[in-house]
Amino acid sequence: MKIVAVIQARLESKRFPRKSLTLYNGKTLVRNVVGQVKQVRSIDEVVAAIPIGDDLVLRDEFLASGVDSIEYGSEVDVLQRVLHAAVLHEATVVVRVTADCPVWSPNAGEGTIQSYITDKKRRSFWSNDTTMSGWPDGTDVEVFSIELLKEADKAASSPVRFKAYPEIVNEEREHVTTWMKRNTQCGVYRRTPDRWSKTKLSVDTPEDLIKLQALDIPVEW
Repeated sequence: MKIVAVIQARLESKRFPRKSLTLYNGKTLVRNVVGQVKQVRSIDEVVAAIPIGDDLVLRDEFLASGVDSIEYGSEVDVLQRVLHAAVLHEATVVVRVTADCPVWSPNAGEGTIQSYITDKKRRSFWSNDTTMSGWPDGTDVEVFSIELLKEADKAASSPVRFKAYPEIVNEEREHVTTWMKRNTQCGVYRRTPDRWSKTKLSVDTPEDLIKLQALDIPVEW
């Protein structure tokens, strides 16, 4: 078993351009996320998946943060981008993380991976679904087999038009795991709800970052 974390990132966010390179606690969001993911003992390799043609500054920031490798793919077909990175690095298990979660939880990552590994039902998809698990938005982690990722790549459909892009793109390919969650039994790694459970810790807008900077996030997360 080879467990590969794939961190997806891009610079052309419509709500917050170049947010991956903005600072939180004196470091870019990229460096914060990579640092958190690197703390997960079960992960064998950490890879960044970024769009072809994206700014070299983003690539260099990932490399400087200690990520093991950079892979490139389509900006809108993120499923293809994640699959490409996973296959190149011979993953058997993929851990999907997004780069807009600077206080991502290593404990959530490790717990979700262990739940996947020890699952007696052998479900091929686990997450800490932050809509229901007690984990707050911004600690999101999804763990799935390479076989399920390949199956999703072949089966994903649901074309829709996004205002941000002139071409027709595919919702299930844009969001990577939508098809998986609709078509397979999913496991959820939970925690006891507390005062953080309903707090938004992901960064989608400049206002989100300002609010996050005002919070006193626990050191042991």
